[in-house]
Amino acid sequence: TALVELLVQVREMLRAEIAEITLFPSSGDVALRSVASADHEPSVLQPVDMAELRGWTSLIEDGRPHLLDQSSDRGGNAELARIGIRDAMVVPIRDDNGVTGMMLVANRMGEVSTFDPADMRLFETLANHAGTWLEKGRLEKALAHVSELKEELKRRALYDALTGLANRTLLCERIEHALSRRQSSSEGPALLFLDLDDFKTVNDSLGHSAG
Repeated sequence: TALVELLVQVREMLRAEIAEITLFPSSGDVALRSVASADHEPSVLQPVDMAELRGWTSLIEDGRPHLLDQSSDRGGNAELARIGIRDAMVVPIRDDNGVTGMMLVANRMGEVSTFDPADMRLFETLANHAGTWLEKGRLEKALAHVSELKEELKRRALYDALTGLANRTLLCERIEHALSRRQSSSEGPALLFLDLDDFKTVNDSLGHSAG
């Protein structure tokens, strides 16, 4: 909620169509991106492969902010037209250990057609505050909570809430996996199906726990 609120405020303050915060991983190759857009619902902490961010990370590795448009000749600009960005400002987020992420605003709206150095100074100040707010301890706690939530959602999607047993979705996944392995193995899978007549009567009369 705080990330979305921050991005919405930044977007409105700088009259931009898009505002993003991307947090780089301390280890691994998956970053987390949050976006507030004028045309779409906000997205929060969506995984992004670091390979997709190579142009941006090489651009901000000097630790400085950059003002970009499609006519400039700098790092990430080759990607601007492809991803529908006319002009943008990108600022690194730093802590004591170096660059931990980046903030981006793109596509200036209103009568002024593009961002200017005054906008950049304001945006850099906002990014510095965001870096302080996203200090390491609190951020790791938030990311741990997100990981736990994703695992819980995965468990709910694949296991029956009442019995804790695998549900139809997981069964179909396992069968597809077994069939795909059959192509590279001489042994084929087998499926045993048991149908218990009138089992519903047990559940209805004695309850699901007894069933």
